Amino acid sequence: MLRREHQFRANLGRIYSFTRGLRMDDNGDFRRPDVLACEAYARQTLDSIVRGPDDPFGYRLQELWLDVFQRPWDQPTDLDELLADLAEKVGNGELKVYLEYDPNDCVFDVSGAGIRKTGSDAESGSGEADEARTQKAGGSTNEEGPLAPSNGESPHPGLHNKEWPKKGGIKSEGFQTRREVDMDDLSESEKQAVAQLEEQGWDEQKTREILGSGSDFRTKELQQGDKLYGVTSKGFAKNLETSPYWLDEEGFAELKDKHYRDGAWDREAVKNELALPCFNRADAIDIAEVTEPMNAVESEIGKATELISYTDSDGSTGLIPKMMSGGGTQLAPNPSKLKSVVSQK
Repeated sequence: MLRREHQFRANLGRIYSFTRGLRMDDNGDFRRPDVLACEAYARQTLDSIVRGPDDPFGYRLQELWLDVFQRPWDQPTDLDELLADLAEKVGNGELKVYLEYDPNDCVFDVSGAGIRKTGSDAESGSGEADEARTQKAGGSTNEEGPLAPSNGESPHPGLHNKEWPKKGGIKSEGFQTRREVDMDDLSESEKQAVAQLEEQGWDEQKTREILGSGSDFRTKELQQGDKLYGVTSKGFAKNLETSPYWLDEEGFAELKDKHYRDGAWDREAVKNELALPCFNRADAIDIAEVTEPMNAVESEIGKATELISYTDSDGSTGLIPKMMSGGGTQLAPNPSKLKSVVSQK
């Protein structure tokens, strides 16, 4: 199956590669495909390719089908059957899909140089495409609080920075962290993190969730009076008893240095770095205070994915896969040793 790799540009600028085998990372470990081995999720990705500019009639997807099945006498009779066949192969793991490029996966250069890409995507795409995405994202007056895009050029071309209708403007489903956790096969640092989290009162489900959301676990001492910061939605305060994801003062300062300018936050970049689900609008910041010394569990935030749609008067994107790259640092503190101080809106 698959004599060659097939690459497609989907709508909104994403580029996907379909391969037979798993890829390797820089450490020589197998990389998990970016599109989950789930038939429904794969179908959404294939639908986004058909809605893209490169293959609106599915001709190149037909070439992929022929390469996968090697049965030219049994080709699908319509597009729906074609997509269903390919989605089944992705869903059962026979066909792997990697995200080569995502226009949302970039950061803003606070030096004033404008928008730049990072990592392997640094050479992908053209300047004209970047400019078009920036113009499409637009800018708006800062009417929605300190995390809304500033007036003029948007600080980031991500779709979430646009002010979509509050009712039905953004919908999502299937938020999932990308790291798989085997509670019976943990590293020493993960075992220490589990012990610390259990001591703090987090139950087994929440502990597994924390492990799945991060990596490189370690313990960090917090002192009475230290401030913790949580990015949330305006009008929905973080619950100290149920939310274990916070930034300490150092982490918040780094986040602000990278993603705050002209009196406004780059919400899309914040959501990417903290791997926040869509329901978190990232337009408010809650502050908690440490009431007595404690050890918190610190980790690096990993990738997360979800299916998301954007709708306004011009139409809808339909459900499309989105990946949050992560990369920030998070803290899971003892909730019994925190008190809520203020919510910045």
